[in-house]
Amino acid sequence: MSVSETRELQPYLPDRTGVVVASGYPVVRRGLKSIINEQPDMKVLDEADSLSGLESCVEQIHPHVGIVDVRLMKTGSVFDTIKKLREAVALLMLQNGSDVFFEKQLIAAGAKGVISLDETENRILEAVRKLREGNIFSSKRLSNQLLSELNCTGGVIRSPADCLSPRELEIFCMFGEGMDYKKIAARLGLATKTVVCHRQKIENKLELYDSCEVCRYATRYVQESGGNGLQRQEV
Repeated sequence: MSVSETRELQPYLPDRTGVVVASGYPVVRRGLKSIINEQPDMKVLDEADSLSGLESCVEQIHPHVGIVDVRLMKTGSVFDTIKKLREAVALLMLQNGSDVFFEKQLIAAGAKGVISLDETENRILEAVRKLREGNIFSSKRLSNQLLSELNCTGGVIRSPADCLSPRELEIFCMFGEGMDYKKIAARLGLATKTVVCHRQKIENKLELYDSCEVCRYATRYVQESGGNGLQRQEV
């Protein structure tokens, strides 16, 4: 629901960036509201603690920017919500941690920015201002990765299918299907240590932090590829 359903809406101030904050966690909403309302050029106009509340806020208030905690929604509904609201408000998605592949998906769906909950106050404010100016805000890590990919591929963004060897891609997709080291080793007739070595190579080539991020990336890649993750893509 919209938190404003039990109180009067905040007055709209045309000389400031109007912001709506949506999260199921009151401490997140209060923290963001405190940070934003200290600025002379922006103001939180309303809060929401549910998806329907967020949609109601956008419809009634017409804010410039909506800061949305992705934990407010189930994974499948995140992209549907973005597509539904992207024409009405510039969406800045809050994610818990730094998942570059998920960040790419959110921006591809129509979000104007993605930021981690552990970012500094200044980065959050920078993101809001960028969105208000009509620009896209991305994490430093995603920006660096995209620049690195463009530099190495002559301007073409490459997918895991293009970056990994056939064996690495096979193992990567098995991680995406929920298989662990032992199951992958048994399926491929390899030693478990060999699978671990392949995972480390995958991690390095895709510029991922650890095995957990490899698994998250692999899971989304398999889902997005519709079961065709092992098919190489044309460059």
